[in-house]
Amino acid sequence: MKASMMGLVLLVLVLVAWQPTAAEPGATYELVGAVVGAGGTAVSGSYQIDGVVGQTAVGQHSSGDYELGSGFWGGDVVAGVAELIELYLPIILH
Repeated sequence: MKASMMGLVLLVLVLVAWQPTAAEPGATYELVGAVVGAGGTAVSGSYQIDGVVGQTAVGQHSSGDYELGSGFWGGDVVAGVAELIELYLPIILH
């Protein structure tokens, strides 16, 4: 009884996973990669600090009026800084 029930549950899971998902026709969506990462921004007056935890998918992405820079600080230009130095140091070993 338990073996046939497990077989039935497995069959249902396979059939549900096999079913293709519906996408909006005419839309061009692309999901290159997904990773777990976290971060945040704190703003007070004229000061702002951005923080990240972990390394997310890296790269610059844009579409229409929107632009996304991901990775270690995302390569974003900070307003009011005369020269932007991009420095990527994911780990330093001694």
